[in-house]
Amino acid sequence: AVISRLCEKNMVCPRVTDPTRETFWTYWPAGKKSGKIMLLNTDWTKKGECKPVDISTPVVSFKTEVREREALTVTCLPFGALVPMDSEPHVEIVSANATSARLRIHATGRHQFLFHTGTDRISFKSNQKKITADKKGEAYHFQLNWGQFTHKEILLKT
Repeated sequence: AVISRLCEKNMVCPRVTDPTRETFWTYWPAGKKSGKIMLLNTDWTKKGECKPVDISTPVVSFKTEVREREALTVTCLPFGALVPMDSEPHVEIVSANATSARLRIHATGRHQFLFHTGTDRISFKSNQKKITADKKGEAYHFQLNWGQFTHKEILLKT
């Protein structure tokens, strides 16, 4: 009981909880209160299988799934967490503070994202144009399309 309490008290944040214990994860800090959680489902017995995980950051906690043979990278910001719905997009944190973040996302084609946050008001912009985001529970869902260029800069602001 003592060891259990000490472990809970000294858990790192962010952290990932996986009831199946089949998901490997690591956290890469990228400045003050920002970074990336990289996850990989290590159960390769069934093609396309997803493992449920709980992710806790200092500002938001949420559930997501990690698909077998696909790396999932969650971008943690001081006011939320960005989760791509597939493994292609690569997200760079250009700058981040308590109320805004500028991200550069590299990809091709069309991709969907969820932004988990505890705040009720947030704006999404790309190249000075507003991005439409639908609120689903505590997350905002939005889509980006890439044409000629393979990167987009987006601004998230609370």
